[in-house]
Amino acid sequence: MRKILSANSFRLRRSKVFWALAGAMLAWGMIAYGMMLYNFDDLQQAGATLNIYFFNGNLYIGAALAIFSAFFIGQQHMEGGLRSMLTVGHSRFAIYLANLLTCWAAGIGFLMAYWIGGLLVGLPGAGTAVFTGLHQPAQGIVWSYMAALGYSALFCFAAMLDSSKARGAVVCLLLAAFLLAGGFATRSGLDQPEFITRFVTDDLLSFAEETIPNPKFLQGAQRTLYECLDALLPSCQALRPAMRDLDYPLSQPAWAAAWVLSLTLAGGSLFQKKNLQ
Repeated sequence: MRKILSANSFRLRRSKVFWALAGAMLAWGMIAYGMMLYNFDDLQQAGATLNIYFFNGNLYIGAALAIFSAFFIGQQHMEGGLRSMLTVGHSRFAIYLANLLTCWAAGIGFLMAYWIGGLLVGLPGAGTAVFTGLHQPAQGIVWSYMAALGYSALFCFAAMLDSSKARGAVVCLLLAAFLLAGGFATRSGLDQPEFITRFVTDDLLSFAEETIPNPKFLQGAQRTLYECLDALLPSCQALRPAMRDLDYPLSQPAWAAAWVLSLTLAGGSLFQKKNLQ
């Protein structure tokens, strides 16, 4: 597999799609931190963390990896690269795993490009506050890499089993959009407070506050399901660092590993049976 990774690394460095997406992430990092500097005084007065800016690229890592994975692996299908690797004696699972790791490396590259772009703008304008204003940045970076691996596992599964580059790109982008929407819906549900306050009036038309149970607050099996999705979905893992003051449960990496392992074993098994002619 080392030879496959070496060849993939060479193709990655020469990939126009990779560099275009990395450039887009770098540019967005600069724009995001430009907006941060514009609101910097208000953010400091409010005591807000800067996670939403530092980890804003996490919102787009799914789409970037969807495009890259479909084009990178789709090109192998079109050019007969997969058949060539089989001809020289590489196993199908080694090929599958090497492509997964290459996609993950590209995802890390996209995240790094975003951070570099952001820091190029943020450091001159805000100084070390771009770091000191972060909530648990080390954990956030780990969760970002974890999300990139989860996305890579899904898109590698889709692209390795579909020989059409165009169709694979559409499928992967739809999956990315579906996961991101699911991630937002999951976090929205879990973030609902147990009680809410409303204003009521009496017969004399005077106002008073009343605390009542929130009908949207998740309980029982429904809350357990949402918590499982929050730990399992790579979109939720990507969103967590960007949310204000959220902690990082130690159980989530195990869920993320289960996601990646399940997709890799299933994809590798199906790829064993795929006709590459």
